[in-house]
Amino acid sequence: REGGGVVSAQHLETTPAIRNLLMSSGAWTVAQRLIGRGKVLPLQRAQIALRQPDMRLHPGMLPPHAPNGWQWHIDGMGQGKHSPFSLLIGITLSDVPRPNMGNFIVFPGSHGVLLPLVKEQVMQGSGLYSNEADQRKPDMGKGKQIIARKGDVVFAHQKLAHRGGPNASPNIRYKVYFRLSHVQHRQQVDTGMVLEDL
Repeated sequence: REGGGVVSAQHLETTPAIRNLLMSSGAWTVAQRLIGRGKVLPLQRAQIALRQPDMRLHPGMLPPHAPNGWQWHIDGMGQGKHSPFSLLIGITLSDVPRPNMGNFIVFPGSHGVLLPLVKEQVMQGSGLYSNEADQRKPDMGKGKQIIARKGDVVFAHQKLAHRGGPNASPNIRYKVYFRLSHVQHRQQVDTGMVLEDL
C-alpha cells in the first residue's frame, strides 16, 4: 500500500497479463538471484496502484524530496504481524520523469537503521510503522523520489521505509507491485530470524 491518493484495480491483480509483467521479464531473473533460484514461492497476486492527480497541488510549491522524514511506512506491520514477504518489486507503467508526479519515495538505508526498532515494535504488537501519518516514527531524513520511465523496476527490502509521493501532474501514475517470499519465509518469521538479520 502507498497511502492516500491510491486507487486499486483488484479485479486485475491475478490476471496472466499482470503476472507476466514480472514473470516474463528480466525482473524475474533478478528476483531469483536476490532470493535464490528456485527458492521463490509461487506468486499469488500483484497490487496495481494508480496514483491520482491532486489538482490542489502546484509542482513549483513542492520540494523535490519527501517533505517529512517521519512520513513513511513499512508494509505489513500491525496487529502483532510483521514481515509478510521477502522482497518488494515495483514496475513502473507510466513515465515519472520529475519529482511530485506520484513517485515512489524511498528512504535509502532505512531498513538497516529500522531493523532493531522493528523488533521492538513487533514485541509490543504495535502497528506504528504501518501508519504513514503517525509523527512518532523516527525521522528518516529526506526521502528520495524515484525518477522512472515505463518499464523501470525497483527492488526493495521488505523493511525499507517508503511511501507514495504527491501527484501534482495532470496524469495518473500507474505502477504495479509484487511481493515475493522465500520458500522458508514463514519458518524464518516464526523463529524470529527475519528480525535478527537483514
